[in-house]
Amino acid sequence: MRLRISLSFRAQFVIKKILEHLPIAYFKAPSIDGWPDDGGVKFDDYATRYRPDLEDVVKGLNLEVSSGEKLGICGRTGAGKSSLTLALFRIINASKGRLLVGGRDVATVGLQELRSQITIIPQDPVLFSGTVRCSMRHCLL
Repeated sequence: MRLRISLSFRAQFVIKKILEHLPIAYFKAPSIDGWPDDGGVKFDDYATRYRPDLEDVVKGLNLEVSSGEKLGICGRTGAGKSSLTLALFRIINASKGRLLVGGRDVATVGLQELRSQITIIPQDPVLFSGTVRCSMRHCLL
């Protein structure tokens, strides 16, 4: 428990130092009243990478999730599951295509506005006794 608290404190300190050196305009954009008016997410020929000198980790993704739909993403290690989450929060940016949330390209939304409107369930492994279908039903209720 002590290690976790110590790491958390250090992470907060590092983030604070980074924020001090970034221009405020990077985080602030004109507020979008009522955005998102629905919870739809659309990846349109989307590709992303962790650094400009690396190859894409997600390539040519076309996916549309309507408001109210529940989605589970499964795949082997290195398949890009976590990269999709990082893309939603614009921790990594698109190298190609667009990512729309509520009909608006996230590249045009300020980080503070974007991140205050999105919530995810962390990728913690939880297993219930029974079938995979039963486990998914408990997680998605």
